[in-house]
Amino acid sequence: MINTPPLDIRPAIVAKTSYARACELYLRRTDRGLQWIDDPGGATRFSSMHDAVRTAMRLPAETRAYGLPAGAAPSRLSPEHH
Repeated sequence: MINTPPLDIRPAIVAKTSYARACELYLRRTDRGLQWIDDPGGATRFSSMHDAVRTAMRLPAETRAYGLPAGAAPSRLSPEHH
């Protein structure tokens, strides 16, 4: 049996789907505020999925942000999703 920590205590990031660019964008907190970036490695890491989802839910609804486990592979949307 593999011993892994519960999902809610694994590091996580906040992401959103960019249909215009056919990819996911990742949230980075800076001294100037929030920005959306292409590289999940540069995204702000939260200590748990709970914290990432809580942050995503506090963003404007039209952002449609969500929590994503840190280290998850980026997704690319197929052209039919545009």
